[in-house]
Amino acid sequence: MKGIRFKLTPILPIMILGGLLAISGCGENNDVYNPDRIQEEAKADFPVKNIDPNQTWETSAVCNASVSIHEKSGDTYTIKVYTANPYNADDAAALLAKATVADGQTVNFSFDIPAALQYVYVMKINSKGYSSAKAAIVTNNEIDITFGGINTVTKAAKTRVTSTIVEFKAPDINDKTIFPTEESTSDFSYYPTDNTYTNKQGNYIVNSSYTSIDYQGNGGGIYIKGDVKLSSLYLGANCKLFILPGQSLTLTDNGYSLSQSGSMISIGAGATLIVEKGTLQAYNTTIYNSGTIKTATIEAAGNGYIYNGESGIFDITQKVNVANGNSLLVNEGMINAVSFETQGSSSFYNSGKTIISAQSHLSSNNQKWENQGYFKTGTMKIEAASSQLLTACQLYVDGEFVISTSSDSQNNSFNVDGGTYVECGSLYMNNARVCMGGKSFFNVLGTATYEYNLGGFYATAQDFALLKINKAIQKTKDQGNTIGYHGKLYIACDDHFENGFSGSVPFIATNGDVQLTGADHADITIEESGCNPGYHSTPGGGSDDKVQTYAYAFEDMAKGVGDYDFNDVVLYVTVPYNKDGKKVVDVTLKAAGASKQLAVLFKNQAIFKNVHEALGVPAGTLANTGRAEGTEKTVTIEVASDFNLTTDGDFYISDGKRDIHIPNFTRDFKKGDVPYALRIASATWKWPKETTNIVEAYKGFEEWAQNASTEPTWYDNYESDKVMN
Repeated sequence: MKGIRFKLTPILPIMILGGLLAISGCGENNDVYNPDRIQEEAKADFPVKNIDPNQTWETSAVCNASVSIHEKSGDTYTIKVYTANPYNADDAAALLAKATVADGQTVNFSFDIPAALQYVYVMKINSKGYSSAKAAIVTNNEIDITFGGINTVTKAAKTRVTSTIVEFKAPDINDKTIFPTEESTSDFSYYPTDNTYTNKQGNYIVNSSYTSIDYQGNGGGIYIKGDVKLSSLYLGANCKLFILPGQSLTLTDNGYSLSQSGSMISIGAGATLIVEKGTLQAYNTTIYNSGTIKTATIEAAGNGYIYNGESGIFDITQKVNVANGNSLLVNEGMINAVSFETQGSSSFYNSGKTIISAQSHLSSNNQKWENQGYFKTGTMKIEAASSQLLTACQLYVDGEFVISTSSDSQNNSFNVDGGTYVECGSLYMNNARVCMGGKSFFNVLGTATYEYNLGGFYATAQDFALLKINKAIQKTKDQGNTIGYHGKLYIACDDHFENGFSGSVPFIATNGDVQLTGADHADITIEESGCNPGYHSTPGGGSDDKVQTYAYAFEDMAKGVGDYDFNDVVLYVTVPYNKDGKKVVDVTLKAAGASKQLAVLFKNQAIFKNVHEALGVPAGTLANTGRAEGTEKTVTIEVASDFNLTTDGDFYISDGKRDIHIPNFTRDFKKGDVPYALRIASATWKWPKETTNIVEAYKGFEEWAQNASTEPTWYDNYESDKVMN
């Protein structure tokens, strides 16, 4: 494309243009021009019948904007308005307008907008080059956006979401009644091998000479000393089994359930309990561990309580299960397992390190799950109602993190405490709510797939929370309430689906100071800590300025009969933008589908005196409509500071006998009349090939012509073999 800077200068009077030789072209006729007859014939020959009587053929409007900044920074901000999310890598966003506003102030301005556009994206850029944007609903051709201010989406004016949700009593590791030493057993008897005293309460030492224990007493204790292997074990009510420090007990039978009322197992420091087959279960009973437990599955059930202390290790080859009732598993040490599950009103607390190689499944209604330490899992799935879920340090999900609950409410949310970190390979959310404290960091390394989330993400503090996503998509295209973003929340993403409406319901519901930004350019610093790897960004500077462009498509007719391909002259005209301190528009001549000599004018002055000459083709040659190829040409025109295309952009064509304007600028045009020219709100509009009428090229055009409220973006849907590509 050859571009030149153009300054308007007077051209020859129109009477001279009227004397120019009229070369035969599309729809040419030498009859005297009669506008009334032309309109009658045009309606008869136009490819659309029953035109909407309210049809104005307009695809643009003037939008009035009000943008306020309340960041308490004292800075001055550049404001840019875009047609789409300016941070998406698809480069679909086009600049509509630009303004400047100081912190604590409001700026009001007007600009051209595609009439079908339901949302615009308003960006602010500070003096350091950091930028962020908000999606603004266009209501009655107006937008009103505020950046900054108090977070109204908050439970309390604090950084943390909540302190703790799981209440428990940890044993005192120095309490010899819970963790006895070998010295405290010096007066105990050995267990009799003939079961003579099975019903007698007492304290007994069991060494490696014993292969089974059948203790029928109520109360008392069994103390494991040495390397003991038992083929069977029975403990009576209120009996306590102690594996002394450094000693070991191996149960070789098919698992073990500690289920007699009041019974307990305690594994001392450096001691080991091995269950060779099946499940180790605490059912309405208690297991304390300061050593190592090795088993296929470990389970707390009923009112069972399993405690793994700071020096404790769970080496689980299959599953950690916290089952029904008021069961509780507390980990302050180390858990290694293949899978993890909570069921039926159970509770789990982790302040140590838990590593699950496969799936963690939180499937329990009324469950409590709390991570105050390090929890890492292959995948994680939350499927429950009325749950209390909190991560207050580090949570890593290598694969997919699924949050899919039966209800979205404050009482059924996944809580991310202030200053903490969540990382997942991918994210799927349906009927979900995630509450994030100040400077918490939720990092989706892959794709976030949203289905239906009226709630979604809530930032609940006065400090911003950060949600970083590699890519965000809708599970169901054009789903209303696909996701909600609320509060002081940065969404740092370079590939997020656009907002829109399903009926009157938005795809993305926002409330509060939600701001979009680039993946690595959020204006927030999160320091590295024991619970967060930190986030340090660089200024993004905002999007490159590809300005919004409209296509002007003309049909030249001497009488009503025309081919209605709307390619006799095709112009691309930008909205006004700033260049070298002046307000300008670019006008690009793209095609000439008429053989006659035509000029392009603006304010009675010629921009292109001869379209064929401007395109570099011989006189009378149809250029860029499927026959000869011409070289498009651009001129730049200085305009007034308050210029907009919708009210001031009267670019038109003339053959010296008559002028052809778009309906908005056509004298005596009445709603429902046939247009001779269209202004189309698209920078990539593909005009029909020669002699292909617009209805054939654009199937939605006829529906829009007959009902102006339908198919407002007809110009985006074309028959590829019938348009110029």
